[in-house]
Amino acid sequence: MEVKRYEQSDLDRYLKNDFVLKELEKYPEDFCFASQNWFKNIPAKRMIYADVYNELLNSKGKKILDVGGGFCSLSRKLIENHDYTLLDIMTRDDHDKLKAFELKTKPFWKNLDWAEFIPEGTYDYIIASDIFPNVDQRLEKFLRKFKPYAKKIVLTLTCYDKKSILADFFERTVQVLHSKLKRVDADKLIFVRAPDTEATNKILKTCIGENFPALQTSADSLFKNGRIVYKVILG
Repeated sequence: MEVKRYEQSDLDRYLKNDFVLKELEKYPEDFCFASQNWFKNIPAKRMIYADVYNELLNSKGKKILDVGGGFCSLSRKLIENHDYTLLDIMTRDDHDKLKAFELKTKPFWKNLDWAEFIPEGTYDYIIASDIFPNVDQRLEKFLRKFKPYAKKIVLTLTCYDKKSILADFFERTVQVLHSKLKRVDADKLIFVRAPDTEATNKILKTCIGENFPALQTSADSLFKNGRIVYKVILG
């Protein structure tokens, strides 16, 4: 079990050899995909990707389920060298372009919400990077569903630390931060509370056990919106 909070020192160290950016630039045709552009424009995202996937980019023969991982130039290496499945509804991308790439390589993409997916045996790695709990608040359900099928689960968890970064904001807004969403199929607004570190710790302890080392809050963020990103490895 490993728990890590990404900090400025991690980014400074990574940028001395920014190999993700070098790989992105080899395939300019991949800039039609959202993940490719996010990685190009946000150094912290490249650093986190490098940390999560580096072992797999330099190995072969693993069975991998990548939940919400998106597609970028480095995905090519994962697809080529592993039994790799991308489980992602790819809402920001042109599905026809991804299908065209898949036809030239091998089947790897499942256009499903993870809750609808039926695991196919045991996976060496199940990865869910930057989806919980910021854009998907079903972390507890995810862990209960996939833990029995994974030798190792790698998560990056994005939280907002109301005790530090957003303290002043919370004092002005009745201690609650919400995102306002609009349903596309109805004239309704939905309000979702932004996840904080304390709430995320409670979910992890419930699913993993009281011996889980708590995520430690921080006053520093690598992102303009103040979010804190943690890496959690189970198994």
